[in-house]
Amino acid sequence: MTGAARGFTLDPMRSPAWALAIAIGLTACGPAPRPSSTSSPSSAQSAAVSAPASTTLVVADAGLRLVAEFDRLQVEAGGAIRVRLSIENTRPTDVVFEEPCGADAMTAVVQVPIEPIGRAWAGIAGAFKTYALQQSAGSPIESSIRTGLRTSAATGPCHAPSGAGAGAVGPLPTTVIPSGTTYATVLTWTAVIVPGVPALPGSAPYSITVRHDQRLAGGGLIRADTLEATGTITIADGAPSAVSAGQALDAVIADGAFGQWLAKQPRTSWVNTNLFIEPGAVGVDALPAVPYWDVELFREPRNWAIVYVDALSGQVLRRSFCDIPCAR
Repeated sequence: MTGAARGFTLDPMRSPAWALAIAIGLTACGPAPRPSSTSSPSSAQSAAVSAPASTTLVVADAGLRLVAEFDRLQVEAGGAIRVRLSIENTRPTDVVFEEPCGADAMTAVVQVPIEPIGRAWAGIAGAFKTYALQQSAGSPIESSIRTGLRTSAATGPCHAPSGAGAGAVGPLPTTVIPSGTTYATVLTWTAVIVPGVPALPGSAPYSITVRHDQRLAGGGLIRADTLEATGTITIADGAPSAVSAGQALDAVIADGAFGQWLAKQPRTSWVNTNLFIEPGAVGVDALPAVPYWDVELFREPRNWAIVYVDALSGQVLRRSFCDIPCAR
């Protein structure tokens, strides 16, 4: 395991893609865009980093000492790991920091099932399967099958005291660790791809980040220093996982309604495809209540098809078509 201290800047502006507008119009539940970030070297250098063979990781910098105590670093698929996290302020002054009680406090990257690839199809059906497996960008959810899926740990509630200057720098929520005191919380990470779908066996790189000392950097940007503890969790074999991306595409291609729609225009009309796995959306009528594969194809002139496939059974759950001219 390793640790590092670094700085970063946040850009609050971001332009959504055409596919994002379509998907939000269909589902009404897409996540709000997040500010993008670019990394830049921190002005402070790491003062001490230790990574003993035990499950405790320590990172110290700029008068702060982060300690992450894992109850284990090997977990069965679907199992949970608890992390006791503490941040000690050894400075003579209070420190303003972003409390680690949100989705970015601890993340771990798990792999999405791509294989078995499944059936070989002829003609335009085979071209679509190859296109989806090799070129899908994962937009608008930004969860491509060719990159790991970043999952978040559950966190404790925010409870650090507010203080002078807290929240005054910009939009990020900030609170205070008084001088000479220690902040503590508990993080819980579960080895799943999405809730209800156990993670694949293998390594899951993790990162625990605490942002502190935010300040304006000009041009509407906010700069902050970061304490970051990184390492790897090992996921053991044994639990059944999701239907693969290839199998989900087979189910879509075999669907008669999709096959007829696909054949209406040539391959040259395709402009984008999305293929990603999603958690069940309980209480949202437009989306499945069980984990599902989201398969989308967009064509020009403007039209599209979206098909949802049960991630555990491989059954086509529902399909939506927007034919030429597609006004949505």
